[in-house]
Amino acid sequence: WKGNTQPEQYINNVEINFKVGDRVRHINKKRTFDKSSSSTNYTAKVYTITKIEGNSIYLDELKKPFRNYELIKAVEDYNENTDKYVINDENERRNNKIQRARIRSGIFS
Repeated sequence: WKGNTQPEQYINNVEINFKVGDRVRHINKKRTFDKSSSSTNYTAKVYTITKIEGNSIYLDELKKPFRNYELIKAVEDYNENTDKYVINDENERRNNKIQRARIRSGIFS
């Protein structure tokens, strides 16, 4: 290709659907052996967008910028007390795992 013709590639410009002040959750990074069905995809904590620079979206309390596809809008009627179920669910899951291990090894409690 000598540059005599225009390239036939289609450039897809993705619009940012967020604006400063929106309340969002960001995607959780999965650990090595996590199953997708047993772990949450997005954070329980809701963050506020503080600034947008180009394709980078910055959230309060976090230094790492996020992209459009890594964020999801939070529910409008968000309450700080709604995050407690996630912590309780994780603790319950951990306790159930320990209980199953005890039953398998013959230690009952």
